[in-house]
Amino acid sequence: MKKFYYLFMLALVATFALTLSSCSEEEVEGNITKATMIVKNWKYSSIQGHELPDCLKDDVYNFKSDGTFSINVGTSTCFSETNQEGNWQLSTDGKQLSLKVGAITTNYEVVDIALDKLVLKMTIGDMGLVEVTFK
Repeated sequence: MKKFYYLFMLALVATFALTLSSCSEEEVEGNITKATMIVKNWKYSSIQGHELPDCLKDDVYNFKSDGTFSINVGTSTCFSETNQEGNWQLSTDGKQLSLKVGAITTNYEVVDIALDKLVLKMTIGDMGLVEVTFK
């Protein structure tokens, strides 16, 4: 009977531990975290309330798993864009993305993130603060 009790308690503790470890706020789809979902190439898809300017359509944001990123503005530029490289970091709650280029850090609110979509609130030229969707 004692052996059954100990096995039962061991199973209960193991189940509890697995439940706690799988309930991270950062987790979104299965065992894939928001930080893992960001690691890829992203292109502008749409800007809420505005038509996507041609000069942004060929921009590529490349987020790497080592915490670095690059932005290639392509051949068509606007707003005096230049290619950039730096470091990125996602807050532990997955609600803020920070991009650091040199000594300047810019923070963006993460509205939504999935394997095929990233939505950020950002300021773009004279459009002001808008929700931008990347795919």
